[in-house]
Amino acid sequence: MKILLNILSILLFIPLVTSAQISHRFHETFAGGNAEGWVFTALDANIYVQNGKLHVNSSSDDFIYIIPPIGAVKDDFSFKVIGGENGEVGSGGFGRAGFNSILAILVTDDSVHVIYSENFISYTEPNLTWLYGQPHNGGINSLQLDAKKSGNNLIIDAYINNSLIYNGTLINVIDDLLYGQMVIGIESESAPIAFSLDEIDIRFNPAINPPGMLNEQFNTPTVPWFKFVDLDYAAQSITIGGGRLNFNLIAPYETSLLIIPPVGAVSDFPFEVVAGGEGNHDVPFTIGRFFNYKNYVAVWFEDSIYIGYGKNSIDPVVVNTAPYSYVSLLKVQFEVTESVPVLTLKVWINDLLTVTGTVPNADSRLAVGQLVAGFDAGTIFDAYIDYALINYTQFITNIDDEVNTNHLDFRLEQNYPNPFNPVTNINFYISSNQFVSLKVYDLLGREAADLVNEEKSAGSYEVIFDGSSLSSGVYLYRLQTSDYNVTKKMMLIR
Repeated sequence: MKILLNILSILLFIPLVTSAQISHRFHETFAGGNAEGWVFTALDANIYVQNGKLHVNSSSDDFIYIIPPIGAVKDDFSFKVIGGENGEVGSGGFGRAGFNSILAILVTDDSVHVIYSENFISYTEPNLTWLYGQPHNGGINSLQLDAKKSGNNLIIDAYINNSLIYNGTLINVIDDLLYGQMVIGIESESAPIAFSLDEIDIRFNPAINPPGMLNEQFNTPTVPWFKFVDLDYAAQSITIGGGRLNFNLIAPYETSLLIIPPVGAVSDFPFEVVAGGEGNHDVPFTIGRFFNYKNYVAVWFEDSIYIGYGKNSIDPVVVNTAPYSYVSLLKVQFEVTESVPVLTLKVWINDLLTVTGTVPNADSRLAVGQLVAGFDAGTIFDAYIDYALINYTQFITNIDDEVNTNHLDFRLEQNYPNPFNPVTNINFYISSNQFVSLKVYDLLGREAADLVNEEKSAGSYEVIFDGSSLSSGVYLYRLQTSDYNVTKKMMLIR
């Protein structure tokens, strides 16, 4: 019944396929920060980073999706997790979730399985193919799932503790299986959820490259948007057809159907849609950006237009309202911009600025996050999104260009010492004369220091960074030339 949930309900991974055609790497060791840019579909979970681990604890949530900040991926990938509670992998699942597909590793109390589906239309009774299974007696410290496209086929490798346990090939896979969001799922049917993660390492090709704009017309069934919320109905009730993203459901209880676009974590953005409802549709429409169900900024449409935010509470703080006519509502644009520490919210209806407001003292979980849209809290869904247009600032995180970091003519080293207080050294190498930029950013993407911004001759360089004027925390340093760019993470402890 909850096989699919278990499938995505997760814990950790392992190594990678070096022969795969992969361009980017996301490597997170949770050395600091507050999991900014990640998404947790949790109502009551306590989510925090401490002692080099991500912790998710909840006494009431029975299933939680965890989505890293990288956005949707395509074709080849390698997904590895390391550590967990007591350094071991627990029950759960992880993998790539397409619009109607899944490729994942499932870990139960006593076994490990590799599964997939090309017609994944129900979370509670999924149409799954079991590729592999083996018993285990614990002691799993890392897990890894790799996929490599070869013609119309997909080569799958799975590892436990860096040892290959499965190698197989899926023949003539559909396009939907080649696109999707990297997802972790954790589930508990009885005991409270107590999940932790030491490290995550994802090698991938971004579905949107370069980032910055998404113009989605929904004219193909292969769109790597992620459906979530109602596990009984979301998979089969959100469909693509007629050039629209359709929401169709008559539910026996009040529920929600929401979807995450494939852009990953963002800071400033305008998110524009044309949406509508038919017949007896009774569910409010919403657009927002969120960390979890208790930390978000959003616009929603009920008897009026409301803009507001949640800060450690599911109940929103309404910052402004405006009347509107549901009959004349065609186009909606929701925009969020930041001038630290204030967020400015604006809503346009049919290209007319209709309501504005501000969020004071926004912390990092409100200032960055992943976007969401859909229909929230109702019983009759008969509605659609005709198109979506998103212009966004990608949240700067530790995403490296995998080709560049392996290239012999360009190299950025990890700073040393790290953590540091207050001075650290940053070394880099270039093999030809070129213009070089080396900058430091905070986790909100704000520039903290401009270390190099000039033409450099070929050779090795050492730059001393003094963080005396900065507060403790995690910072990102980015080296850019005309051909390459790499971002790495460092931690200042005062």
